[in-house]
Amino acid sequence: MGLDNKIKTVITAAGLSGRQLAPLFNSTPEVAAVKISRGVKKIDELIRICDFCGASICIKAKDGTVIPLTVEDLPTKDTVQ
Repeated sequence: MGLDNKIKTVITAAGLSGRQLAPLFNSTPEVAAVKISRGVKKIDELIRICDFCGASICIKAKDGTVIPLTVEDLPTKDTVQ
């Protein structure tokens, strides 16, 4: 299963549709649906979608260390990188 299908599965498992992600993207339902259908291209979008859907993402290192990725990890407008 490709990444796009996995993201759609997360959305569906949350009982949502791409259109219902409009508040997440500050867009209309139509724009949100198109964005999901074209595929997520950025890690920050993936993290935000998972958070919105109540899912989580983590990295599991070779030694077993689990590193969660959350919206708190994302830069804000006030953060300079």
